[in-house]
Amino acid sequence: MSHRRALGQELFAAEVQLEDDVAERLRAYMRDLNKGSDKAKTLSPKHVAQIRDDFEKTYIFYGQLSSDAAHPSVTALNRYIVPESHPEGEGIDVEPAVSNFEIAETAEYLSMAAMCVCVAANQIIGGVAGAESLNAIADRYTELSNRTKATLKPAA
Repeated sequence: MSHRRALGQELFAAEVQLEDDVAERLRAYMRDLNKGSDKAKTLSPKHVAQIRDDFEKTYIFYGQLSSDAAHPSVTALNRYIVPESHPEGEGIDVEPAVSNFEIAETAEYLSMAAMCVCVAANQIIGGVAGAESLNAIADRYTELSNRTKATLKPAA
């Protein structure tokens, strides 16, 4: 709700030219959105990062991924470039090979996100019995992450 409210406010602040009926529907939607959302708790990734010391690095990573989500970096795009020195000539590879490291890294990102959502959701609902097991899961995640990094090296 917070994100939707911010997007709606941004449209009006930027004075985007909308058709009259669209603008009115958006105003009505924003009014309805604002009615019950003042009392709603919002998820603060920064606050979640403060729950555990090892989550702080995750927050930095989250911020980077969030800012880059729709803006691929040169590094990300470079994997699709076939260099001039390639035996078959230069070009674009639309299906570049995926390394075991990249697969493990993707699984780690998924695990990291899922774990943070569980911790944050538990916090939002005020904590539930057995939540201490979330810390055990987080500890296990850190252990597995460190072992994976030690055994898999990124492709050079």
